[in-house]
Amino acid sequence: ISSLSMEAGPEATEYILNLSPRPDGIFAANDAVAVGCMQALKLAGIKIPQEIAVIGFNNDPLCRVIEPNLTSIDYPGHEMGELAATTLINQLTGKKEPNVSRLVLRSELVIRESSQKSKP
Repeated sequence: ISSLSMEAGPEATEYILNLSPRPDGIFAANDAVAVGCMQALKLAGIKIPQEIAVIGFNNDPLCRVIEPNLTSIDYPGHEMGELAATTLINQLTGKKEPNVSRLVLRSELVIRESSQKSKP
């Protein structure tokens, strides 16, 4: 994929539809790419999620506009940015911090219709 934009979705979808066997789901790098994939799947006559489920990453408001609504990972992007900036500033200014090599921030899977296959 050449970018992380909605336009990258059809490019990825074309590749996926030519795989054998065809996967039963797509996990996209962000919600814009996932929506582009969903649009291309629909144009190809593929039913979402019955034939291919789709999951994005960001939990953008766009998730609740597309049909079916997009399942997505909701992560604390703002908090991640604040922690990264604070850590960098502290290192640049020589402030002593405890030796932290890993921080864990919680994320959440927000399940919507694009990944919910009905039971037979």
